Amino acid sequence: MIPARRARQVLFVVLLLSTAERVTPALAAGIIREHLRLTSSEFGILAAMSAFGFGLAQFPGGYLADIHGALRVVRYAALSSAAFAVVFLLAPNYPVALLGRAGFGVSDSLVFIGMMRLVVDNRGGGSSEIGKVQAAVGVAFAGAALAGLGLTGTTFPLVFGALALVQAGLALSVRAPEVGQGPRRAAAAGWPEIVEIATSRQFWASVLVTTGLFAPFLAWSTAWAVPYLESVVGFSADQARLVIVGNSLAAAASAILVGRLSDRLRRRRVVMLGGTATMIGSWALLFAIPAPVPAVIAIALTSLACAAFPAASASLALAKESFRQDRAGTVLGLANVTSSIGASLLGAAVGLVLDSQWRGAVAHGLRLYPVSAYTLVPAVLGAGCGLAVVGVMLARETRAEQVPVPALL
Repeated sequence: MIPARRARQVLFVVLLLSTAERVTPALAAGIIREHLRLTSSEFGILAAMSAFGFGLAQFPGGYLADIHGALRVVRYAALSSAAFAVVFLLAPNYPVALLGRAGFGVSDSLVFIGMMRLVVDNRGGGSSEIGKVQAAVGVAFAGAALAGLGLTGTTFPLVFGALALVQAGLALSVRAPEVGQGPRRAAAAGWPEIVEIATSRQFWASVLVTTGLFAPFLAWSTAWAVPYLESVVGFSADQARLVIVGNSLAAAASAILVGRLSDRLRRRRVVMLGGTATMIGSWALLFAIPAPVPAVIAIALTSLACAAFPAASASLALAKESFRQDRAGTVLGLANVTSSIGASLLGAAVGLVLDSQWRGAVAHGLRLYPVSAYTLVPAVLGAGCGLAVVGVMLARETRAEQVPVPALL
């Protein structure tokens, strides 16, 4: 058993593996649609299901991490996410696939928020520490896209099933301390405190910025990147997966740099504003270019849009700093609820837009959509960024100063 003092490093690897499973619908879009005979709307719902479950579980996960310890939450959630990933990979029909993605989304959410809670206890837990978790998301997406090169209906469940088994083994190797051992855990936040958090201006500013930046990135990376790049740019499936690698690595590098920049400047609003403007501008330009979009431009603009999403680390730091340090898991969980739910809604909206443009063409039992339908994907994603504009305007600068825990505690 790996001792608790080394568990943080091991669980970062677990986070990478769990997050890699999150992007599987995008990497195997054609395989999944053909296997389950899905329309774009049905595929959009399937791809969105894990994001929806992820969002719903953020607050309970953060709350549990506050009172029972983040390490324990991550360990047991990692086992659950691995199990549900296998259910999805082996699903014989659409309802079972939906069940697998929903269960995975909830479990993956607990892994993510548990790791977020772990890092904010380190070195003051500013934007830089939160950025490390967001960087892990980018690295995991890139790694999953590389693992997905050359996927077939046979190798898809084998490759990602093996990743799930490794994840489960690592989680089992970590020794989680019993409740009451180690540093004293905070008392549970009461409902009056939770209501106070959820009704504050700072909280909603963070929610809107985080949702407006993270939802388009997630909807793109986990659902619609491959279909768009195949249809509008003319890439093969493997070439499109390589673009996801580039997009994700751009997001990972940006997460580290943006987090450090925000902490060094001791400013949150300026970073949030810069990320919002960059993402909206990137999607708008991509939408404005008529098809076929040149490959170089498509790669550059999608990478720029994805590199803008880590500005959400500044918005999450803003939320954490606006409330007591010992409520960090609850605050971060609440603030991050709608980001993935927003991604699920955007992903489903893209599917509905595609189906609204369908002209009756069918091949191998699947609907064929005109190229003009796929060009609307950036427009839908760009519209989702509008929430971030409102959030930036609502936010009040914290100057990276944390609200302290009362001395009586």
